[in-house]
Amino acid sequence: MTLSVDGDTASVNGDRAESRWFAVGRSSETAARDAGREAAEQAITGADPKLLIVFCSDSYDLTELLAGINERSGEAPLIGCSTAGEIATSGPGDAGVVVAALGGDGFSVATASATNASEDLRGAGERAASCFEALDEREHRALVLLTDGLSGNQQEIVRGAHAVLGAGVPLVGGCAGDDLKMTRTFQLAGTEVLTDAVVAAAVGSNAPLGIGVRHGWRRVGEPVLVTKSAENRVFELDDQPALDIYLDRLKAPAAARQDPAAFTRFALSSEATSQFGDPTSLASFVTTAEPPLNGRPVTVTSEQAIIAYDRANPQQTLAAQYPSGFGAGLGDAALNYPYVITTSGSLQLQAAREFGQALQTPYAAALVRFAGFRSPSGAVDTTPASFGLNDQVLQHAAAATPSQAQTTLEIWRKLGLGSRDLVLIDTSAAMATPVAPDGTTVEQELTKTSVLGLSLFSDSTQMGEWQVASHMPGGLPYRELVPVGPLPADLGLITRRQELEHIDEQLTPARKPLALYDTILAAYKQMRASYKPSYSNAVIVLTAGIDDPQVDMSPAQLVSKLHHLFNPNRKVEIVVLMIGRDGNFTALRQIADATGGIAFDITSPGQVAKAFIEGFSHRLCDTKCVAP
Repeated sequence: MTLSVDGDTASVNGDRAESRWFAVGRSSETAARDAGREAAEQAITGADPKLLIVFCSDSYDLTELLAGINERSGEAPLIGCSTAGEIATSGPGDAGVVVAALGGDGFSVATASATNASEDLRGAGERAASCFEALDEREHRALVLLTDGLSGNQQEIVRGAHAVLGAGVPLVGGCAGDDLKMTRTFQLAGTEVLTDAVVAAAVGSNAPLGIGVRHGWRRVGEPVLVTKSAENRVFELDDQPALDIYLDRLKAPAAARQDPAAFTRFALSSEATSQFGDPTSLASFVTTAEPPLNGRPVTVTSEQAIIAYDRANPQQTLAAQYPSGFGAGLGDAALNYPYVITTSGSLQLQAAREFGQALQTPYAAALVRFAGFRSPSGAVDTTPASFGLNDQVLQHAAAATPSQAQTTLEIWRKLGLGSRDLVLIDTSAAMATPVAPDGTTVEQELTKTSVLGLSLFSDSTQMGEWQVASHMPGGLPYRELVPVGPLPADLGLITRRQELEHIDEQLTPARKPLALYDTILAAYKQMRASYKPSYSNAVIVLTAGIDDPQVDMSPAQLVSKLHHLFNPNRKVEIVVLMIGRDGNFTALRQIADATGGIAFDITSPGQVAKAFIEGFSHRLCDTKCVAP
């Protein structure tokens, strides 16, 4: 969590300046009262402290800790929580206390707390956020929220807070920890030590407040599908016990499979990372094994990166291991660097050919090997024994045939295209129809489908979203919810991806008939008019497929119009995911076919990943191939 203050003073109404200050203190004293007093002393650097935010280890006597802090602050408003490590200006640490303080007459603050949160998470969010109503009027306002991460689905708390704040007030915060025991966390409010609670501080300011969000997670390995979950717990991945999949993927030791404490140590000290491209990124990777993190990082990297890093760091070489197995071809052809001449100009062509010949000289081959690469013959430079590469055998990938090389180059060209998609979300009355014995509606299945589908699109994607029913505002059968644009780009206070996730989770049936075909045509025309050749352009339709002919054109009319508009040189595909069993799937498939697209009949969220992969494979095909 980052709360930033823009400047030390802010001019108000042009006639006077109001001061604002913000500072951080920390202590690792073992005596709780002394630690609290020392951290507060460092944090309170100005007059009139308005708010103290405390992060501390639960190994302290928390009542004594608060007593030491309040002695120094004069019992200024305070919120806080226990942690699994603390971060201050001097860096990360654990088993200590960090106090962040802000003050001056440029700030105003109101605090509140809500106990027994697990009994009503949304209600707890509402009660804690109610302190916002006591805040005096300031131009810039935000809410800080600290919760018990063990109390249940934290999203419900956030929804409760938003019910009080509305969408225009920034919200920032986090969950309490308990030094990785995962048994009980504590929340702090004034002089009180609470558990199973939510604490909040509303902050008003006469100058801007900024919120920054970032995480340290990195995608590792092949994707897996969550096939069973409840609230904040995942039970199954790919229809297998989630814990088994997790332990197998990370090759956990036997102790981690049997001893909860050993599992916690393994989970929090092992890191798989995608930072492998060069010696510089490997140097950053190595720091995760050093204090204070003391991790056991694991990564996949290239032979060249290992040799270059070890030569630059002979006193701290990496523990490298080639992949092994019974089959051939464990090397990666993607790490080959073919010499390809692309120019047609006579002078450039002559220079390129002479340079190619120079690269084949013994001197050039020696330079290539010294840099860590293999020469064209496959020979590698001799390396010291400490590199760990001399006593292992690298299995080479077989060279591609000319026809395979051409196919691979063409597929890589198509994979290089970004994805640009306009998603149509059906919110008609038919979406309220139950589709399962437990009462699950089509709309609930669509929510799962859309949220899961969104997670499968990379950050290189541009995406927008329309809500579809009939008689929407303006008399149209659709309403634009999010304009097409890059998923990671900011859209107000959050990214476009976050906004789409939030909308998809909140959409409810509009209790109106569906005019789907008119909407598909309008979306197709818009994507065709805004076509971008450097992207794969598509209209993605998520629908129950139950159209009302009284308010819409017929499927045959739409197919005819699409055939007329279709331009193979400016291709816009229609991809349809029909949820449920009552829609006209035959018509939807004909509509998709008219644009070279594809349609899927989705009866469970588990089919979404398969549909995504098949749809992506379809994009790689031309008219002479069949998608798998």
